[in-house]
Amino acid sequence: MTVRSLCARVVAMFLMAVGVWMCPPVAEAAGDVTPLYMGVPESISGEARSSTYFSITVPAGTSGLRVRTFNGTGDLDLFVSRDVLPARSSTECPYSGGATSYTCDVAPAVAATYYILVYSSGGYANVMLEASPLTITPLSVNTPLTISGASGSSTFYSITVPSGATNLQISTGGGSGDVDLHVTRGTLPSRNSAKCSGTSGSNAESCVWTSPQPGTYYILAYGFSTYAGTTLQAGEASVTPLTMDAPVTISGAANSSALYSITVPAGTTSLRVMTSGGTGSVSLAARRGAIPDASSDSCPHFGAGTRSCASLAPPAGTYFFRVTGLTTYSSVQLMAGPVPVTPLTWNAPTTVSGTAGMPSITRSRFPPGRRCSRSGPLAARAMSTCIWAMKSFHPHRRHSAQVPERVPLSPVSLGPLSPARTTSS
Repeated sequence: MTVRSLCARVVAMFLMAVGVWMCPPVAEAAGDVTPLYMGVPESISGEARSSTYFSITVPAGTSGLRVRTFNGTGDLDLFVSRDVLPARSSTECPYSGGATSYTCDVAPAVAATYYILVYSSGGYANVMLEASPLTITPLSVNTPLTISGASGSSTFYSITVPSGATNLQISTGGGSGDVDLHVTRGTLPSRNSAKCSGTSGSNAESCVWTSPQPGTYYILAYGFSTYAGTTLQAGEASVTPLTMDAPVTISGAANSSALYSITVPAGTTSLRVMTSGGTGSVSLAARRGAIPDASSDSCPHFGAGTRSCASLAPPAGTYFFRVTGLTTYSSVQLMAGPVPVTPLTWNAPTTVSGTAGMPSITRSRFPPGRRCSRSGPLAARAMSTCIWAMKSFHPHRRHSAQVPERVPLSPVSLGPLSPARTTSS
C-alpha cells in the first residue's frame, strides 16, 4: 500500500467516525489490488472500516464466474464489478448483511478483469476468498434432464430462445425432495431477483412465457431441501387447441401439466371451461392471452375431479388452460364452450336436475323496482338481472327453485305525538 493511499484511508476512517459522509476509498495503484487465481482460495483478514481490493482475470470461453467468501469470523460486505473498481453503492453484485459467507455469481462472464471489494464495518479474520469458473449447463430444447442437488445448493442451466418462438416453458417435476425454480433472461437469477420464480413446496414448478423475447434464459435450480431424480425441461410447450362445445378425454400422471387453448370471437356472450368425470384429481388454471404457470389455480373446485371457470361477456382473444395432475388421472372430460343459462319465468317454479359436482346456472329478469344481491335473492343494490350458481352434490336429486315474492311496503301515518303523561304523587 502506498503512503498516499494509506493517508487517504486514515482520513476516510476519521471522517466516517465523526459522521461525515464520503465515498469509499479508491485504490490508486496496482499495488493496492491483490490478484487472485482461478480456483485457489486465499485467506484474508481486515480491520474495522477497511476496504480491500482484489482482481481476477477471466479468460475467453468462461461461461460464468463465482466469487465467494466463507469461514472465518467477523463481518464483511462483498462487491464485484467488471473492468472498474467496485463502489459500495453501485456494483454488479453487492452482498451485505453482517456475515462472512457470501456468493456472487456473474454470467455471462466475458473475457475481462473483474474487481472485488471486501469492506468491513467491524473487522474480520481468517475468511476464505475464492474466485472460480461457474458451471452453467446448456439445455437442449424439449429434452428432459434428470437433476439432483443438496439442500441449499444452487445449480445453473441455460436455454437459448430463437426469434419467433410462440412460447417458452421451463419446468421441473417428479423425483423426491423440494427444488425451487428461478429464471431470468440475459443475467443470472437469484432467489430474490428473478423474472419468474416457482416455489410451490414440491418439485412441480413451471415458468411460462407467451411470445418470449429471443436470447439466453438462465435457470437457477435451488435446493430448498435435498432433491433427487427430478426432471428439468425447457422448450416450446405443446398447446392443444379446443373446439367450442367439443369435449376431449384427457389422462396424465401426477405432477404432469398439459396445455390447451380456445379462440373466443368478439360478441361471445359467455365462456366456460371445465373438467369432470374420470378418476384422479386435477387442477385447472385459465388465463387470457398468456399461458398460466403451474402455481396458479384460478378455477374453483366443485367436487370430485370437477373444476370450472366461467365468464360472462368474455373479451375476445385466445384463452389458455393448464391442467395439472394432482394425482394420476384418466378418462377426465375437458370441455370449453358457452355457459348454458336457463331462463326462468317470474314466480313460476322450475324443476331442475343435475349430476354430482356439475354446476348449472339459472337466470331471471326482475320486474322494475325489485332488487337482488350477490349472496341471495333480495338485497341492497338495484340490479336488472340476478344470477345464481347451483351445484348438485348427489346425482339424480331434483331441485325446485322459486323466486320469492317481495311485498312492497307502504308508508304508515302515525299522526301527531302526544305529550308524555306525568304522574304526581
